[in-house]
Amino acid sequence: MDKICNPLGGDGATCIPGCYPAGQQCPDVRHEWSCSFPPTHLREALQAQELRFLARNNEMVVDLRSVERNLPDAIAGFFYCARSGTSEIQRVQKARADFLAHYGLSSERGPPLLVLDLSLAGGVRPFTVSPLR
Repeated sequence: MDKICNPLGGDGATCIPGCYPAGQQCPDVRHEWSCSFPPTHLREALQAQELRFLARNNEMVVDLRSVERNLPDAIAGFFYCARSGTSEIQRVQKARADFLAHYGLSSERGPPLLVLDLSLAGGVRPFTVSPLR
């Protein structure tokens, strides 16, 4: 998380925001800690996470330029956690409503509102459609 590029965005080789540069990435150093996986190794990154750190969280760095270029389709859904309080749920509902309004999408055509519950089915299918609107 302390990998910051100047200028912002980096060059994709010697500086990659949030990631180690080429030559220092996990496939290069042949281990899965204190390194990062390039986008071409997503499967390996997720497998390493599952094998080594199942009970811990980790980060995934996303190039927001790719998200912006693909809006609104880049957003698959809005979610809140099963244990979220009312104010957090309302913030997510408002963010979704603002998103739908901004892109002129109906509730049915836009990304769904989901509930994340990691205790469901052992975390294999943790998202369900929210009963709320």
